[in-house]
Amino acid sequence: MWARVALKGRAIDGETHEARRELQTLHYIPAAPRLTFPRSQSDKHCESSNCSATMGKKYNKGRGGSGKRGGPKHTAKATVKKGSKARLARFGKIAKQGQSGINSAYMTRGTILRRLQLTLKDFRRLCILKGVYPRDPPKTPTAGKDKVYYHASDIQQLAHEPLLKEFRDFKAAMVKVRKSVGRKDIDRARSRYEEAPQYDVHHLVKERYPTFDAALADLDDALCTIALFATLPAAGRVSPEHTSESKKVLKWWQQYVAHSHSLQKGFISVKGVYFQASIQKHTVTWLVPHSYTQDVPKKVDFRVMLTFLEFYTAYVKFVLYKLYKESGLAFPPATADTTSQFFELVGSDHEGPLSGLSLSLRREASYSWLDFAACSAGARIVDEAECTHIVADRVLKDIDSNKEHVQPQWVIDSLNAGRAKPCAPYQPGGSAPPHLSPFVEADDEEDSDSEDEADAPPSPKPEKEAKDMAKMLMSKKAKRLYGRMQHGRERKQAAVARLRKRRELLAARSRQ
Repeated sequence: MWARVALKGRAIDGETHEARRELQTLHYIPAAPRLTFPRSQSDKHCESSNCSATMGKKYNKGRGGSGKRGGPKHTAKATVKKGSKARLARFGKIAKQGQSGINSAYMTRGTILRRLQLTLKDFRRLCILKGVYPRDPPKTPTAGKDKVYYHASDIQQLAHEPLLKEFRDFKAAMVKVRKSVGRKDIDRARSRYEEAPQYDVHHLVKERYPTFDAALADLDDALCTIALFATLPAAGRVSPEHTSESKKVLKWWQQYVAHSHSLQKGFISVKGVYFQASIQKHTVTWLVPHSYTQDVPKKVDFRVMLTFLEFYTAYVKFVLYKLYKESGLAFPPATADTTSQFFELVGSDHEGPLSGLSLSLRREASYSWLDFAACSAGARIVDEAECTHIVADRVLKDIDSNKEHVQPQWVIDSLNAGRAKPCAPYQPGGSAPPHLSPFVEADDEEDSDSEDEADAPPSPKPEKEAKDMAKMLMSKKAKRLYGRMQHGRERKQAAVARLRKRRELLAARSRQ
């Protein structure tokens, strides 16, 4: 006891540090907080070593004080773990990935292929048949500017399409065919190929065109595609069945237009012959290519084109069935192999621009589109002995003075004018009058023929628009290269301008 008191007295007097350490170890008295040391080398020594002053400060702070006796006491905040309902009420539901932002409304093509488990070939075919096309998101992410996006609602419709099952069944059948071929069982492979499941697109026509007016309003592209395949040679992926089916459907369409007398305009161009008909207050315009030998380019993806042809053929057949039934005609009609049979199927009770006239087409002018235009205008196609007009495209050696000789352009110009044009300017071998397009409005023609516009310099706007369109079609690499080229040109032009200005200044100084 006396030793402790002695130690206590020695510690309070501050004689030694050993006594203070011993008292702190015994927990007899707390360290005196009022004993402070100046900020000096001794203070640094106390901080580095476990001296009594440093231990006292730590002890007081541990008890909730600030190092001074009677200071404010700070208590740590209690962390209570909230339940799931409390977190949901305060923070809301955690959004899952892909359910907000651009990923919720648009999907990339790679994601779609993984989810639908389709190949790129089948996906393209399904999109063409369903009428699904890529979309341009309003805010494309920087990392995904080179990707193709589709709307999520369109992909949801594709996921429930019955054609998916038929595509997979056909693929499974083709696997069996290849196995039979690998085993050299050709007869078995042929029978399996003939028994492979087939599909039709009739339900897609009804789905994409719920009304007949909607079907009539979208006939232009379908007729142009069918007319194109009717003139292509049967080679490669284009089979003879595709060509013959296209010719047959196009002939059915021409028969209805000629029978209903709905052909309004025609124009012969370099690409082909444009026709325009009015079907139940709907304007239908299509292009018939010239019947020459076509040089098919190798870069054309006929797999995509044939998918379009498959849908368009079924679509036009639906429209023709409805039109024929409303006109009281049998569908499908009898096939007309010759021009006379075609005219007999059309009828001759039409009061048109060429009604009452009989035409005879020479061998060089026996175009299918010319037969169609003449019959639609009310003329009759007969032999040369019974005709009143001979249509020829070259100079004739033997000319019959009792008959008129005209060029094929005369038929189209008479159709556009609504009356039979004079035959003298259209003599074979001569220069026919200018063949003007009836698809241009009269006001536009008058403006283009005016002297003011003829003398005025050409407007640079079309050139600028063409350049902008060309830039849009460039790839990223081509755009960067084009930008560097333009930057180099501008820099050279600026240097030339500086040299000219300096030369002018020197010339002005020399004159002075």
